[in-house]
Amino acid sequence: MKRFLLLSVLTFTVLFAFSQITIRGTVTECQTGEELIGATVQIVGTNFGTVVDLWGNFEFKYHHSSENDTITIKFSYMDFSDEIRTIEVSDDDCSDKIYTINVRLRRIMDKDEVIIMLNPGTGGTRRPRPSNPE
Repeated sequence: MKRFLLLSVLTFTVLFAFSQITIRGTVTECQTGEELIGATVQIVGTNFGTVVDLWGNFEFKYHHSSENDTITIKFSYMDFSDEIRTIEVSDDDCSDKIYTINVRLRRIMDKDEVIIMLNPGTGGTRRPRPSNPE
């Protein structure tokens, strides 16, 4: 009986020590508003994150440990500048909180440039796109 009581107390302590939040939103291109399919959304300092779906949306649940917490989220996509957003999480009540973040990423490469990969892990070089002979 004592073991059961101790196990119950430890279980409830762990459940209340970690609060769950839902983070959702969209990732689009800055100029056209086009969805950036496959863009990554990652909580900085962790390996936790997700990928944007076919409609430009993302959603994930995250367990944070402290009552008042700051969560930094990094949004990235190839050929676009990364965007960093911060949300302040406070545990005012026990309900599952939902945070919505809509991000518009800006293209960093010119449309007339291409990246030529020489060897994986060695980087690449930017060169002008070859012109089409007509």
